[in-house]
Amino acid sequence: NHVLDPEATVLLLSTGTGEAPHNSMAVELLRKGHVGPIVAAVSVRQWADLGYLDKHRALERRYANYHYLPMPTREADVPKRYIQDLLVQGTLTDQFGVTLDPASTHVFLCGNPAMIGLPTDGPDGTQVFPETTGVVELLTRQGFSLDQAVEKMRGPVNSNIKLMIPFCRRVDEGERVLEVMAQNGLSRGENGLEVYVMCEIPNIVV
Repeated sequence: NHVLDPEATVLLLSTGTGEAPHNSMAVELLRKGHVGPIVAAVSVRQWADLGYLDKHRALERRYANYHYLPMPTREADVPKRYIQDLLVQGTLTDQFGVTLDPASTHVFLCGNPAMIGLPTDGPDGTQVFPETTGVVELLTRQGFSLDQAVEKMRGPVNSNIKLMIPFCRRVDEGERVLEVMAQNGLSRGENGLEVYVMCEIPNIVV
């Protein structure tokens, strides 16, 4: 969903190269005059993996409502923590004054499936979450609900939804992604569904 309220709180939570689409979203929101708090947090292995750190720091200097939280997990000078820990430990409130209110907070997730933790449908229709607690389960406990974008994509009209695949390095990887999508009722070209590949590294083009 688009963020229509310029005063809403926006959380962009990602791992690794999953921050790429969030970078674009943050810049677009700020360009359009969003005044509510925007917090972008990304979990990576090392400081060297933060390819956009200087750009984010520049945004922070320019926009008082923008905050960037890099979270390297394998650096000796930084305590090891993951995206889920931000919610469990209350870091977003303590460090940025952000209150997680389902009525006024939009959370966008991109990256490691274990971090996201999407549920499946149980035999009785209830949601079954993965063994490893992900962000979705933590937010659900706080009253948040999942955007039903996938269900909309399975419907008869989905031409306004474009699916982007991140970090797909080889043709065979792309083919496997399309196969899994089709197995879950999302076939490229069916009902106008378009699939794009994010161009993050030269290997994708070459």
